[in-house]
Amino acid sequence: MALIRSLRFLLLLGLACLLGGILMSLSANARLGDRIAPAEPEEPSTTGGVLAQEADNVEILRTRSGSPTLRMRASSSKSYTDGRLELSSVTFRLYGPDGQETVVEAPSASSTNLGESAAQPQTPPDAGREASLPDEGFGSWLLEGGVTVRGGGGFTLVTPRLEYHETLGEARTTDLVSFSRGTTRGTSL
Repeated sequence: MALIRSLRFLLLLGLACLLGGILMSLSANARLGDRIAPAEPEEPSTTGGVLAQEADNVEILRTRSGSPTLRMRASSSKSYTDGRLELSSVTFRLYGPDGQETVVEAPSASSTNLGESAAQPQTPPDAGREASLPDEGFGSWLLEGGVTVRGGGGFTLVTPRLEYHETLGEARTTDLVSFSRGTTRGTSL
């Protein structure tokens, strides 16, 4: 009889240990599950803004009376809380008042806010325009990574970087450009 009592006691002790182990395991998992995973760090832009939104296959259309229509397409975009927009594999299609199309292609483009006076290009006084134009929601773009511009009459221009200011409808670069039209080819700064 003593042997049976000992076996019952050992069996109950083993069962209690097993149940205790199961309960401890479940409570440890429950505590781990209650933990909130740290949020992924937000990606800062080069201008200090925080990533607000990302999108793929983006198309942006901007029209304005008396100004070329701008249609932008990009394989992806990132917008930041500081108002900056970054596009990759981008194509800009500009349509002049006469309907003539100019196509600008680049691996990347980034917009800047014109609220900053440094971002506004200086227009020579003899250009027949006001030196300071309201931006009316339009900005300037920096296209990089090898920019190709194709215009009317078979004109093609290639440069590493190009700045495009929407309000003025002007593009400029300080980099070397290669250009061609028909059999005419050349380079220039």
